[in-house]
Amino acid sequence: MVISIISFTTKGAMLSKTLLKVLDNYDVRCFSKKKSYEGVFFLGDSLTEWVKKEFKKHHTIIFIGACGIAVRAIAPSVKNKLVDSAVINMDENGEFVIPILSGHYGGANDLAVLIAAKIKAIPIITTATDVEDKFAIDIFAKKNNLFIGNKFGIAQVSAKVLDGQPITMSIENGHSFFIKEHQISIKNTIINLKDFPPKETVDVVIADSKNDFLLNNQIKANLYLYPQNYVIGIGCKKGKTLEEIENHVLYVLEENKIDIEECIAITSVDIKKDEKGIIDFSEKYNIPFKTFDVETLKKQKGNFEESDFVRETIGVGNVCETSALAYINSEFYGEKKESEIVCHKTANNGVTVAVVHKDWRISIDD
Repeated sequence: MVISIISFTTKGAMLSKTLLKVLDNYDVRCFSKKKSYEGVFFLGDSLTEWVKKEFKKHHTIIFIGACGIAVRAIAPSVKNKLVDSAVINMDENGEFVIPILSGHYGGANDLAVLIAAKIKAIPIITTATDVEDKFAIDIFAKKNNLFIGNKFGIAQVSAKVLDGQPITMSIENGHSFFIKEHQISIKNTIINLKDFPPKETVDVVIADSKNDFLLNNQIKANLYLYPQNYVIGIGCKKGKTLEEIENHVLYVLEENKIDIEECIAITSVDIKKDEKGIIDFSEKYNIPFKTFDVETLKKQKGNFEESDFVRETIGVGNVCETSALAYINSEFYGEKKESEIVCHKTANNGVTVAVVHKDWRISIDD
């Protein structure tokens, strides 16, 4: 996660430097509208235009100053909760931390609580499900790597939760620990788990977007959640542009009938960690980009299409397939678990792409 902090006074700039230190697990960048300081860049551009650029890159923004400044600056960029950047506002004394946009899906609430704990401030959380300590469907979706098929359904489900009504949920068979209809209670909310496919309309359906019941319109739900269960591995010659990478990746996904929203990560070898074209693609589609060292790629098992030139250059003959497998094996299964390559190495104009599929399982807990 990239966090961009903007301040307007000397005191605010000093607080941004404190945040830079305590948020050491994040990529934090500090800016000031007053002047430059050590570790803080002067922002001479229009604040509104700067915010537009940050939103386009899906960066989290922290304003240190009056809340009104933040509201006016972000207003032209706000679209909806599924794509908006997380935005937090703080006073220059560091007493209060207020998430003002994308609290759940963008992670602003969790980050605000973390910052408050680090600097002994007070987090001001105003989202209804948090205030009432109720089940939040958008947080549940994010924790389970699910993308939301119809954002208006979030409001319908949340309204029932806040009214104290139970909600119904149906999960595709084989992807949860529940094999029979079951009732569970989470955060003062009753969830009635229904068989899949459900016999009647339910509040929430969780299934692969290619499930036959969904494709044939045999399932009715207020909210549809789909797993992000693909990883895109990319290799490329140095200097490839966003457009060159984007064109080939989207072509490969379309050929394999995969939606970009079903992709959980973009991967490559560590010498590509600063490759601008891949980084720009990652930011444009808000998909995390992770790289692996050559030794990790060598440990991956499978029948890979290898390049002698690439092996001689970096020490491993295939980057796109092995890096995607490395991500799944390290993030989800442990290094010894193999996964399914649904699209082997496909090359075009100096860009290679592979797509790996991971299994998915829903966790329902507090």
